[in-house]
Amino acid sequence: METTIAPDNSEANDNIGQGGDTSQQDTAHSFVWSDGSDFVPHRHPFSSTFSGVTDEWPCDDNARECDYFRAFFNDATIDLIVTETNKYYQYVTNMFSFEDHSRIHKWRDTTPQELYVFLALMLLMPLISKHNIADYWKNDPLIPTPIFPKFMSRDRFHLLTRFLHFADNNHPDKEDMIWKIRNLFKMILGSFSKFFYPFQKVVIDESLILFKGRLAFKQYIPSKRHRFGIKVFVLCDCETGTILDMIVYTGANNVDIPNVSRKDPLGKSGVIVKKMMAPYLGKGHILYTDNWYTSPALLQFLHEHATGACGTAKVNRKFMPKFDGPVSHYENASESDDEDDANKEGNHKKKTKSKPKCYQKEKSGKIVAMKWTDRKPVHLLSTVHKGEIVATNKVHYKTKKTILKPDIVVDYTENMRLIDKCDSQLSGVECLRKSFKWYHKFFLHMVDVTMLNAYNIWLVRTTDPTVRKLKFREFVYNVAYQLLEEFGTVTNSRQGHRGHRAPDRPDRLLASAYITRHHLRYTDLNERTNKKKQLNCHVCANTSRGDKKRTRVTTLCRECDVPLCPTECFAAWHTMKTTENMYEICR
Repeated sequence: METTIAPDNSEANDNIGQGGDTSQQDTAHSFVWSDGSDFVPHRHPFSSTFSGVTDEWPCDDNARECDYFRAFFNDATIDLIVTETNKYYQYVTNMFSFEDHSRIHKWRDTTPQELYVFLALMLLMPLISKHNIADYWKNDPLIPTPIFPKFMSRDRFHLLTRFLHFADNNHPDKEDMIWKIRNLFKMILGSFSKFFYPFQKVVIDESLILFKGRLAFKQYIPSKRHRFGIKVFVLCDCETGTILDMIVYTGANNVDIPNVSRKDPLGKSGVIVKKMMAPYLGKGHILYTDNWYTSPALLQFLHEHATGACGTAKVNRKFMPKFDGPVSHYENASESDDEDDANKEGNHKKKTKSKPKCYQKEKSGKIVAMKWTDRKPVHLLSTVHKGEIVATNKVHYKTKKTILKPDIVVDYTENMRLIDKCDSQLSGVECLRKSFKWYHKFFLHMVDVTMLNAYNIWLVRTTDPTVRKLKFREFVYNVAYQLLEEFGTVTNSRQGHRGHRAPDRPDRLLASAYITRHHLRYTDLNERTNKKKQLNCHVCANTSRGDKKRTRVTTLCRECDVPLCPTECFAAWHTMKTTENMYEICR
């Protein structure tokens, strides 16, 4: 049985990724749906020659973690933030007057070095979670964090947070609702696409930046973890998880989303896909979308531009088939789903044998539509799958039978989860803090996204199987440590004055600045033997030049809390950057 669905014909301008009404001429033909049991997909050829890290990538094989982060947050980006932050202080002080005792009068223009330290401290905060920002500067012996007052005073940190800015308030763009973050946003997104080209499979989905303050374009998405916040459309590479592009949704008059006619079959969601995929059309990529984007018109448009697509679809979407053809059944892996449901709900209804899974397929040109009924009916569209039932890698927990699903469902589930996976990775290390200013939240989210992209590229380039894979949390820690090591300035936390620079040495090497802190103390007493506890000397056990040895000592550095031999090893630990050169001294 064939079903013919014809769209309305109207004239429109076909400029991919540009403003104005989008085109209908690419989708201006009838959708004739028929039985799809013999459907054969047409996959467009794809070459992965240029996929991965591009030749523009500035870091070599010896680069550190912070170099990967600074490739995205480069000097031009930092200079923009420094310039606009200093301008904003002048703008505020010219517009308002403050009391004589206000700490605003202690302001001094910030520098790129200080901003890197500020970012490092922001990255450390989620790794050492505390309720209030001021708690990081407390001298409470139960929860000490001495690293924060060492490198920046509390008042200075609050001042930088208050005046952190990214645009000139004297020249606002009233038509652009995100003008306060636009320049920085464009610079970071430009580095994403400049340094990485995606592999064949990509995905588009929504993400939500948590913000519960007053904001005209704040959105509510109950399915997201944060629920309230700034809605962002994200294009992501499926193989590496690298984020390629982002569009902020600011409402009906969004300057980033082209206008669309009501008669345009692609609709608003299709235009978003069209704009984000514009650099990758005609190259054989495969796009995965959820039911807010997927439509027969969109899949036809992408296929005509040599791009495959797959996704769930709403049953009432325009041009969708009626699914009034034959129904196919296949064996269910479970013995009784109804029995499982009854046990879970605590009901005592009569146990019935579970119904076999079923599906229906229809095709129109190079598109296959499937209605798959598991517990509930699910509708899917694809141009790259046959719609066959395949075995998954999972078995039923009770019957031990292999679970069967359509190939569209298996592939879609595997690749569509990437955006949520990115959000999950960021949730453990995101440096978001409470703020009345939405653009501060957005900036911190961009720092987190940049860190995730730097980590993903780090994994792509460091493929040595003999080296343990670095975890994302460890990567963030290393970046923060290296930024403090390179740009950190020792401060007097009581007076807030600058100390001397530490351009290439960690804090433990600043003996002149911390001579009263770095000294030996004895270990605690062993309650059972009433003798001092013996620990392994850190330098003797970790030297990389010569044989490592096990030296038991009862002394350790009070500040570093590291067991050390009282003479040579103590001196080596506080004068050498790594332990690789300590062997000759400590032997």
